[in-house]
Amino acid sequence: MNNRFDQKARELDEHPVMREVALKFSQTLLSHVPLSQKYNILDYGCGSGLIGMHLYKKVNSLVMMDTSEGMLCILKEKILKNNINNMEIINCELEKAQIEPDKFDVIYINNVLHHIEDISSFLAVVKKSLKPKGYFCIGDLEKEDGSFHSDNADVRHFGFEEHEIEEYLANCNFEKIKNERYYTVKKPDNSGKIKQYPMFFISATKS
Repeated sequence: MNNRFDQKARELDEHPVMREVALKFSQTLLSHVPLSQKYNILDYGCGSGLIGMHLYKKVNSLVMMDTSEGMLCILKEKILKNNINNMEIINCELEKAQIEPDKFDVIYINNVLHHIEDISSFLAVVKKSLKPKGYFCIGDLEKEDGSFHSDNADVRHFGFEEHEIEEYLANCNFEKIKNERYYTVKKPDNSGKIKQYPMFFISATKS
């Protein structure tokens, strides 16, 4: 997966749809989560930091974690250009990262979950890394036919049914689960036909 995102890093960072998705996700997160200057946040699958750039001024610290060196290089440029001093970059998978328990007030992921094979194991790591009553926010695709990506080599799920992720979260004992559609991507599939791909936002708290 790294190579594909490395190769397309600059294109994705500058793509107007990706920027619009990041803005809408950030706005939706802010409507669900009362961010504080005391909060420490993890942006997992942060890419080039499109979401984090909307949020870093509102929190104490923001850990930006990804496995794409190409994406993280662009993020480093942004940090230097904007003289940001509360972002930390980590090139690692969450499951392999050395994160102390109960570290973060908020963890969020966007367009990441459909690349993860074992969702239950991933959620267990997320929960361990969150403080009690900490927030976990997910943005991803609603169920689709596999045409969203031009290359599905690293795709593990073609989106998710409406209540599927809620069930995963409930089984992992997350609480106060809220679910809404926050954006619809309009793009051509491989045949050139314009299709709509709705995206959901879910917020939950650690019990």
